[in-house]
Amino acid sequence: GKQAQFVNGLRVTDKETVDIVQMVLAGKVNKTLVNLLQMKGGHAVGVSGIDGGIIEATMKDEALGYVGKITRIRPQPITDLLEKHYIPVVSTVASDRQGNTYNI
Repeated sequence: GKQAQFVNGLRVTDKETVDIVQMVLAGKVNKTLVNLLQMKGGHAVGVSGIDGGIIEATMKDEALGYVGKITRIRPQPITDLLEKHYIPVVSTVASDRQGNTYNI
C-alpha cells in the first residue's frame, strides 16, 4: 500500500490518491449511505460536490496536493432534491473551474 504523508496534521493527497478518494467517497461510501437510508424508509439520492457544481473548491496548499478549500456552494441542486422530498447524500469531493478534483 501507499504510505500516508502529512503536513501540519493534514493528509497529503496526490493525483492518484484523489482519484481513489473520488471513487470511494462518491461511489462505495455514498451508495452505502443511500442504501442504509432507503432501508429505513428514506428516499435518498447520492451526489458528490462535483455534481451540478454543488461545491467549488481550489487547492488549499500546494504542499497538500489535491486537498481543497471550498470557494463556492451552489445550493440549488440540493434544494431541488429537498423540495421533492429526497434526502441528498453529498460526498466530500469538489472541483475547480479547470476540472481538477479535490478532497474536501
